[in-house]
Amino acid sequence: MALDPVSSIGTAMNSRGDEQAVRTERSPRDPAAIRSMATDPESERVRREWISVATRHGYSYNFSWLGVPIIQHPEDVVIIQELTRRFSTTQMPRGD
Repeated sequence: MALDPVSSIGTAMNSRGDEQAVRTERSPRDPAAIRSMATDPESERVRREWISVATRHGYSYNFSWLGVPIIQHPEDVVIIQELTRRFSTTQMPRGD
C-alpha cells in the first residue's frame, strides 16, 4: 500500500526529529535558498513536470476560496493573500 504524500512528509519529519528541528535547518524566505532552487535544473524539470501533470488532471479546478470556486492553485492564492496583506493601504483587523 502506497503512503499518501502528506503522511510521507510527516513521517520524514518525525524520523529526523520534531518539527522545530526541521524548521531550524533553513529560515523562511531565505534568499539564498530561493535563488538556489530557482537556478537548479532538477528543480525546474520537476516544476515543469508538476504543472504538466496537474493541468492534465484539472488540479486547479478543485478549489474554492470563501465558498467561491476558483481556477487557481492553492499556493497561488496564499501568495496573492500575502501580497494583498503586505501592500494593503488600509489597516485590517487581525482577529487576535
